[in-house]
Amino acid sequence: MVDFHSHFLFDVDDGAKDIEMSLAMLNMSSKQGVTTIVSTPHYYADAAKPHVAATARDESIEELIAYAKQENVRIPEIKRGFEVRVQKKLYEIDDFSELCIENTKTILLEMPLKSWDEDLLDVVEYIKTEKGLDIVIAHLERYLERIPNDLIFRLLEKNLYVQINAGSLVKRDKLDFICELFRNGMAHVIGSDAHNMSSRCSLMDIGHAYIRRNLGQEYVDKIEETAKKLLNL
Repeated sequence: MVDFHSHFLFDVDDGAKDIEMSLAMLNMSSKQGVTTIVSTPHYYADAAKPHVAATARDESIEELIAYAKQENVRIPEIKRGFEVRVQKKLYEIDDFSELCIENTKTILLEMPLKSWDEDLLDVVEYIKTEKGLDIVIAHLERYLERIPNDLIFRLLEKNLYVQINAGSLVKRDKLDFICELFRNGMAHVIGSDAHNMSSRCSLMDIGHAYIRRNLGQEYVDKIEETAKKLLNL
């Protein structure tokens, strides 16, 4: 099972508060059946250069892996990435390689929770066409009640990939719509978007179970195949 979106890293994000929580989150993921997890700390172009953010992320990952070995705790394979906020400041970045998931041309983009406009959609188009990247839009379902439908469909028309949070699949008011997105080929991968061990913990196993129950095993298989393709697994 691939978790495409998680904030388990400590000291770099609003996720795990310390290395002990980081390890507990990864162990929980492993017990849920996650074999590969993408580290996606938030990246804001107006706050740090890609190299600076990547260095801090990688140091956190290396310390965490060493700690897991020391404690003899099983964890999933970690892929290095970011959750990149879409903002006009991204135009100033020449090389996006450090913002992509490692060894891929895949980038996870987060739209603002409000105030989308044509300029932001143009940034997405620039990253896709000018930089030639495979774009995955993080947690599309979070925007449904905040952003006008016409802007959401304008975004989807750009032939992007869409990531859905596993926790959203347990919410009855969103489940039917999310299932329709998967049925219509407008949603593609799942992530936990986990930040801690309590209020925002991983629900990857439950999310997969809901997809299996409501759509069938073939959709679970397709989600995994797409994730592995995007990660070059």
